[in-house]
Amino acid sequence: MGQTLIGFLGLAVAIVFIRYRRIVGDMVGNAQWMLKVGGVHNIIIIVAILLTLWSLLMIFHLEEVFFIPLLAPFKLFMIRG
Repeated sequence: MGQTLIGFLGLAVAIVFIRYRRIVGDMVGNAQWMLKVGGVHNIIIIVAILLTLWSLLMIFHLEEVFFIPLLAPFKLFMIRG
């Protein structure tokens, strides 16, 4: 139940990021590396898209299914006990 609410909260934050990207971008500021991606406003859009995808995974309880293949190479270094 709590995971679903966090997912919906993440969707709301992503919508706010997209809608008010100019205000959020002014709060964040502009760094040199952001110019290579297209500026601070594009970074805000990319973060909002990633936050939307993460929130949808949390709402439908699929984050483990999605991240297990990505974490498989690191299981070699995990301590078994």
